[in-house]
Amino acid sequence: RYMMAASKLISMLENQGEVSNEAIQPIMPAGVSACSPEGQKIKAEHEAKKSGGCGSGCGCH
Repeated sequence: RYMMAASKLISMLENQGEVSNEAIQPIMPAGVSACSPEGQKIKAEHEAKKSGGCGSGCGCH
């Protein structure tokens, strides 16, 4: 996870010359494991917001 964040940071710095904290920080709140059911729910909600969907995988109908 740390190596992925470092790689992302370096890439952004090379391409844009700057990077915001929000681009690097994980989407999980403190105390929530990304592997837990709650973490998976948060990840699905985050991905749905990025893609404009509802996160259910059913086409939002």
